Amino acid sequence: MAEHLPFEIYLDVDGVLLDFDSHAHDTGKYNESESLDYEWYQGLPEYDGARDFHRDLSDIARVRFLTAPTMTPDYHRSRSEWVTEFLPKKGKFALLDLIICPARDKSLLAAPHRILVDDSEKNIKAWTEAGGIGIHHKGDYAETLAAVKQAMQDAQPGLGQGRRPGMQP
Repeated sequence: MAEHLPFEIYLDVDGVLLDFDSHAHDTGKYNESESLDYEWYQGLPEYDGARDFHRDLSDIARVRFLTAPTMTPDYHRSRSEWVTEFLPKKGKFALLDLIICPARDKSLLAAPHRILVDDSEKNIKAWTEAGGIGIHHKGDYAETLAAVKQAMQDAQPGLGQGRRPGMQP
């Protein structure tokens, strides 16, 4: 029997789970990322269904957050607090699943069984060119979840069927 590598899903935060763009427009700070402060980040609204989407992905693979910072130290603090609130059962250990790096460096984590879910087509293109599986999130969680499951099945038949690798059917 062939060895199955477990899939890992890297989930972008801004634009996939949190509504950065609308919040930036609503507060008049769309082109002012360097002036964003801790309070501004704390006000970022979570998209409806974001927690269910994360839970559904976690049912089929390990999920980690991969997010690109704005050029302010408040970004790191706010994301650290956000992830521990988003995953309260993990507490401080949720921080082990948070990766903050420049968008241009996201693709350094790409590998054949690593899936990036991101709202940026540029990030998806770089990820797939580096050997990973990229899923462009366009705002519909059901559509994105189906695309992730299909990509898993295409990459390794028998996986992505609602169970993690190594689990008995």
